[in-house]
Order: sequence, then C-alpha cells, then structure tokens
Amino acid sequence: MSTKVSISRDTSIVIVLVFLTSFGFNLFQRFQYADLLQEHTDLEWSAQDTGINLVHTRGLLKQCKAETAQEQAFVEGLHRHEPMEQVSDLDFWEFQ
Repeated sequence: MSTKVSISRDTSIVIVLVFLTSFGFNLFQRFQYADLLQEHTDLEWSAQDTGINLVHTRGLLKQCKAETAQEQAFVEGLHRHEPMEQVSDLDFWEFQ
C-alpha cells in the first residue's frame, strides 16, 4: 500500500516565507559584510599611511636635532675662544 503525503497550503506558505526571510537576512548580511570589509580595508591603508608618516616625521626630527646640536656646538666653540686683539691702523702700517 502506498500512502499519500500532502502538504497543506498553510504549511507551504510558511515554508516559502521562512525561505524568503532567510534569503533576505543572508542578502542583508552580505551587503553589511561588504561595507564592513571596505571600511576595514580603508582603515588598514590609513594605519599604514599614518605609520609611514610617523617614521618620516621621526627621521626629520632626528635630523633637525642633529643640525641643532651642530649649530649649538659651533656657537659654543665661538664663545670659548678668546676675543681677537684689536689691531690699530698704526700697527698695520708698521708691518708693511
């Protein structure tokens, strides 16, 4: 004997609604995932750019500090020397 399996109209409507709802949620999550992935990628690039700018700025700061130290040493060296003797015009003419 074979038995007939029948699905009522209400059951088929519920199955279709569950399928459509599930498909809609999956589609929504797919769009949300794509937006979040794009935002993540943009933030990764931004972080890399910020890191590169930080390294560059640190290099410039180190170079500026070195130049300032050299200038400071030069100025201190000038102040350490004794002042030059004043040479009068008479002394100049005596040597000629």
